[in-house]
Amino acid sequence: MKNLYFQRLKKFFEVRPSAEVIRLIATKQNNITDITLIIGFFMWPIWIAFDYLFAPEVWKNILPIRILGALVFILTYLYRNKLSFEQKQEAIFWSISLALGYMFALIDKESMPTYFTGFTFTTAFMFQTFHINRRKNLVYFLSTLSIFFVAYFFNRHSFLEILGGGGFATLTILLLMVFIADSNYRNNINSAEKTILIQEQKQDIENKNRAITESLTYAKRIQMSILPDDESIRKNFTSMFVIYKPCDIVSGDFYWFVQNQDKIIIAVADCTGHGVPGAFMTLINNNLLNQVIKENKIHEPHKVLQYVREKLITTLNTYQKNEYIKDGMDISLISIDKNTLSIQFSGANRPLWIIRHETKSQIEEIKGDKVFIGYDEQWESKELHVWESVLKKKDRIYLFTDGIVDQFGGDKDKKFGIGRLKETLIQTAEQPLEIQKNNLKEVLTKWQGSNPQTDDMCIIGIEV
Repeated sequence: MKNLYFQRLKKFFEVRPSAEVIRLIATKQNNITDITLIIGFFMWPIWIAFDYLFAPEVWKNILPIRILGALVFILTYLYRNKLSFEQKQEAIFWSISLALGYMFALIDKESMPTYFTGFTFTTAFMFQTFHINRRKNLVYFLSTLSIFFVAYFFNRHSFLEILGGGGFATLTILLLMVFIADSNYRNNINSAEKTILIQEQKQDIENKNRAITESLTYAKRIQMSILPDDESIRKNFTSMFVIYKPCDIVSGDFYWFVQNQDKIIIAVADCTGHGVPGAFMTLINNNLLNQVIKENKIHEPHKVLQYVREKLITTLNTYQKNEYIKDGMDISLISIDKNTLSIQFSGANRPLWIIRHETKSQIEEIKGDKVFIGYDEQWESKELHVWESVLKKKDRIYLFTDGIVDQFGGDKDKKFGIGRLKETLIQTAEQPLEIQKNNLKEVLTKWQGSNPQTDDMCIIGIEV
């Protein structure tokens, strides 16, 4: 039975937090202890003046211990980087306790209430400031309690005189401070453990985010590798530009190009979603365009899109039994004959814009079919059509996704809109395409302001 009680008592006094918790508590307590040392050093002269005023008959006898206390404080502060926070706390506590014990051995009964008031304030401050463990709490409590016995044995005061002279109030407050100090210490441990948990969770999230970002960055390299080289497009025309701006690291928009003898085929597509899902769709649709045009030698835009739509539905739904996957894309696709400058266009929810060299003040808009390249309930009954015309030298054509016109911004936080995009292009219609590109980027940046990018952006401008 005795061993059981001893084990319980031992367990009560042995609160053993982890090393990381102790480190966090030490960091906080180090700062508090260093400030206490500085303030305490300047308090010792004040206490000397206090002795002179309230205990003039013994102040000279108390003076050496006061000076010694001040020296302990300043030396502890000077060597603070070589001491642990517990060693610094012990220097503070024991120097003050010894000084108080020495003084209570000398002062008379009339000075007791005044000194007990200072004693109460000092010990309360230490117990509140230094959130120490239970074992040291007990030691410090017993050391401060011993001051009562110093006053009893060395100053010949009775216990009634000591208690009546302020000792009872001091003892009551001292007991209260012990419990509060213990509570503060346990709260410090709980707070430190929560801080460590939050830091670990934060670090875990940062590591995962870093891994995801690195993975996406690598995926971007793969996605960019399937996009045509701008120079390979440019060499077939007078001039051209591309603005390609993913909303996330990877994009759901892509552009596509092939030259087959005298035929130049260009497409700009907006796949469902952006980020990773959209990027997956760009790879699938890019592969289908390669298959139908390069391998199957189908060049008419509407037939190309019809073939891609059928293949895409089959590809995404081969192993789906209960529900169709309805992902796909909107796309505008043109075929230009380099010799005759004849153009064919077919679009699925995307238009073709032309600025004729003869009429630069307006945009000719050829709307695509209201057809989705992907599955919907009536896809088999929806036909794709082809539009044909002949271009002239210096005519300009534009293919784009809806990311630009859907971008929120401006003073009223509205969409950029079709009208504003037309106006921006018309304003620089007589300027070189490179200037037109830079102007469009500046206008978009100013319009967007601090707003997040709404969607992936892609636009190709070509001057034949």
